[in-house]
Amino acid sequence: MGQSLGIKGSKWSRRSKALVMLASVLLMSTALMLRVGSQDAPTYAGELPSDMPSLFVDPEFAYGSVGTTFNVSVKIFNLTNSFYTTDERWEPGQALGPPHGFIYNYSLGNLYGFNITFRWDSTVLQYLRRTVKTPVEDYPEGVLHGLILESQDEVNATTGTYTLAQLSWPPVAAFNCPNGSATIFTITFKIKADQVASMSLEHVELILDPNLAIKPHIPEEIPHWIINGTFTPIETTRITRLNAGTPVNQDLQNPIIFGETAHFEILVENMGRRLNSYNLTAYIDYSTPLISWKNERLDPGEKRTYNCTLESDQLGSGVHTVTATAIIEAVTTILEDSITKNFTIIRTPLLRITAPSNNVHENDTVTLSGEDCIHRDQNGQILNFMWFISESLENQPTFKYEGIITTHTFTKNGTWHIALEVTDNWGVTYDSQRNSTTPYRAETTLTVHALDGSSGEFTLTYVHMTTIIVLLILMALIWILTQRRKLTQDY
Repeated sequence: MGQSLGIKGSKWSRRSKALVMLASVLLMSTALMLRVGSQDAPTYAGELPSDMPSLFVDPEFAYGSVGTTFNVSVKIFNLTNSFYTTDERWEPGQALGPPHGFIYNYSLGNLYGFNITFRWDSTVLQYLRRTVKTPVEDYPEGVLHGLILESQDEVNATTGTYTLAQLSWPPVAAFNCPNGSATIFTITFKIKADQVASMSLEHVELILDPNLAIKPHIPEEIPHWIINGTFTPIETTRITRLNAGTPVNQDLQNPIIFGETAHFEILVENMGRRLNSYNLTAYIDYSTPLISWKNERLDPGEKRTYNCTLESDQLGSGVHTVTATAIIEAVTTILEDSITKNFTIIRTPLLRITAPSNNVHENDTVTLSGEDCIHRDQNGQILNFMWFISESLENQPTFKYEGIITTHTFTKNGTWHIALEVTDNWGVTYDSQRNSTTPYRAETTLTVHALDGSSGEFTLTYVHMTTIIVLLILMALIWILTQRRKLTQDY
């Protein structure tokens, strides 16, 4: 083992242990004696040997699909405050000798520490994280009583090894879990290859109560069985699609405009050969649960779509995430499959068209500007400006221009319709089928006068002017005739 728990050699001399124990008692004499806590039953206690303690990988047989994650634990079973007498030396991996004689009196429990090396095939299983379940005051399902003197806690994800060595000392109580199991540590793996992989306890040393280890005829080691594990790839239920957006024409559009409804669509499919049960949960921004579906089941080849909605004003503008997580029962393994999708909630622009006054005549060149337009989203930018100019009675625009500023020469008098449509940095623009895009379009009208000063309503104005001229001529004729009559009368 090289160096174990800061003491050279894999075994301690009785004198060294006595000295360490005495120093520990002096340093920790004010600590309280802690009673042994009860432990949960093992996952498969009926299959574990009960003649001495067992260290086992749980699950012993793990299954899953590439891309999913699962937890594997190293547990200890049946640590008891009992002794086994034999005249044969116990060797790791072997059974205890026949129960007779008095040369060796093995303790089948009273654990004060351990040194464990766990190995896996790193080409198949990717290490993600670990949780050490010590002491039982913090982890009721765990091992050892505090205080814990931690000596080694090292992961080598490249070679696929994890070494954990911990030690506790009197006056805290020895640890036992009679007729039950306790978890030493749990590792989370992600499956990255479609191959069988081993998960093995490469080295195990269980450290005995030093009060017992210094007594004659009591060996220092606690005898134990080791049960390794195996991973086998299988196809199971998976989350195969996650979409996020707002419904537009039977499609989900992303980004979502503030005020619209955010819609989420999750597709789950059983790609395996046996029925799977699972729980499905959708989370917003990783940690806030949105909705859950419990005790769902899919037969082989079956698929199911789950839908949920959320009002966008409950989140506010910005980039958000939706995560769908399925906890799947796959044979003896509990798998986790998860998929995350980003979606964005944005605010709309505020458009202002800058155009000249109505003092515009035929053949005048007019400048139209969108420089006063702004985007009300703090991360928004207007990238494209499109101008549409048409006569008021025409359905289709007569002229089309691009740019924040444009010019147009009006060669015909009348009332003209001007529209400005913009596109922002998310690609959102005006869509007549999407009401929330109305702010992406602005409209105005412009009256173009004829060169003689008339407006576009030419026929009505001409009649008025003609009538006035005729009346003036008639009045002039009447005045002339009147003057002639007066002259005639004078003579």
